[in-house]
Amino acid sequence: MKKLTKRIGSVAVTAGAVMSMLLTGATSASAADSSIALSSSTPNYSCGTQTTWWSNSVHLTFQCDGNLVLYRNSDGHAMWASGTYRSPTPNTLDFSHLGWIELDSATYGCKIGSWPNQAPEGRAVVQDDGNFVIYNTSGVATWSSGTYNNQQGKVDECYS
Repeated sequence: MKKLTKRIGSVAVTAGAVMSMLLTGATSASAADSSIALSSSTPNYSCGTQTTWWSNSVHLTFQCDGNLVLYRNSDGHAMWASGTYRSPTPNTLDFSHLGWIELDSATYGCKIGSWPNQAPEGRAVVQDDGNFVIYNTSGVATWSSGTYNNQQGKVDECYS
C-alpha cells in the first residue's frame, strides 16, 4: 500500500508539472525555455492570475505591484525589471499580437520591445540561458533583456 501511495503521489506531481507547463506556454517537458505567443489568442494577465513563466535558470513574474521582473532561480536576484512599480501601477500584462509586451493601467502604459523592433505574431521566451527575448515569426530576436549568461540587465526598462 505504501508503494502504491508513493506511485500515485509521483504521478500526481508529474501530472501537475505537465499541466503547469501547458498553462504557462512551456515548449517542452523539460521546461528549459518558457515561450509565450504574441497573439490575439494569448490572454491578458492581471495580478492574481497565472503570471510566472519559468526556465531552469530564471523566471519571469508579473507582480501585484505592477512590475514585470526576471529573477535568477538560484538566489532570487532581480536580473531585469520593467520598473513599473511606480504609481499609476499597471494592472494588466498583455503579450500583444502586434509584437510587443504591454503593461497597462487606466492612465499609464509601457511597451517593451516596441517600434522599430516589434515582432507581430512572434513569441516571447524566458530562456534557459537566463535571457528574456522577443522573437519575430522568422525566429530573429527583436528585443532582449540583456541577461544572457548571468549578465545584469536594466532594472528600470520603462523609465530609462
